[in-house]
Amino acid sequence: KRHHARTSPSELLRESRLTMSKMGAELYYTLVSKDVAAKYHGLDVSERMVLQVIEKAGNMGIWTKEIRMQTNIQQQALNKIFKHLEQ
Repeated sequence: KRHHARTSPSELLRESRLTMSKMGAELYYTLVSKDVAAKYHGLDVSERMVLQVIEKAGNMGIWTKEIRMQTNIQQQALNKIFKHLEQ
């Protein structure tokens, strides 16, 4: 018999194994692979959200205003996040 250890949602968040997405007023979490999670390691919630919005835009690109609208993050904070993500 195999026993699978259950991982708590807070542990998955801490390990960056959950991504957030927003549809209307609803917030959704999606489980991601450990490889994908490694990309988000060390980022805070706002930085993850911005990176996810950028990645979702793909090769089409996205305007800063659109990122601001999708994340509800103020411009000054968004500029700091961009600088951190560029490093």
